[in-house]
Amino acid sequence: MRHAKRSPTPPPAWTSQTPSAWTPPHYAVHVQAAAPGAARTLLRLGPYTQTGHATRDADRLTALLNARQLTPAPGARLSAATTPFHAARHHQYTDPDGADVGALLAAALTR
Repeated sequence: MRHAKRSPTPPPAWTSQTPSAWTPPHYAVHVQAAAPGAARTLLRLGPYTQTGHATRDADRLTALLNARQLTPAPGARLSAATTPFHAARHHQYTDPDGADVGALLAAALTR
């Protein structure tokens, strides 16, 4: 009597080979005012699950900052950059999902 060949066993649910419906957030965007010897974060956007979305918003904010040519203090520069998202500080971040980043920037600059 011959036995039928068995198909290979699928990987357990916890392995990296199993696609996940939920991707943890890894990226954020920070808008900072940097002066000689000091830097202050004015706006934290996040979380982003894709670096492309964070980079797009950082580029958009940089273009807005360059167009306005704002300086919060003499010698200070404003910049937007993609950074790692710190889940422990999630309460300091503004959720960018569906938000107008230009309006968020304007609100942060008036504080």
